[in-house]
Amino acid sequence: MSNEVLRTIFLYLGLTEFGALIVWLGVGLYIAYTDMDEMLERLKNCPAIMNRASLKRAGPAGRLFLMGSVVGVIAWPAMYIRDGGASIEDINNFPRRLGRKLVVWYRAGAVLLGGLLLLWSVGQYMGWVK
Repeated sequence: MSNEVLRTIFLYLGLTEFGALIVWLGVGLYIAYTDMDEMLERLKNCPAIMNRASLKRAGPAGRLFLMGSVVGVIAWPAMYIRDGGASIEDINNFPRRLGRKLVVWYRAGAVLLGGLLLLWSVGQYMGWVK
């Protein structure tokens, strides 16, 4: 395979990765705008969430940050329960479907970010990224 073909493949992979990250961000904003009220209602006894609840009115970035906090409480509850930032009852009563959706969204973002870093590393190694 010639170097030009490899560079073209690299370009298409990078564009696909970037497009997937934009879609991931759009899905996150959709979840943040449609399900945030339910998340806050279900976690109303969790200080780690309620201290950040005002971010709901801080625009898209605030909603994403608040949703990231909810993902943290749902995905790693032991850390928050230990320091009193989360309520066991609230975590147990959180809807499984919504919790799964949030964790899958978070993990998809981690995979996409890892893929972007891998592409960047390959591009640096090959001398295609300056």
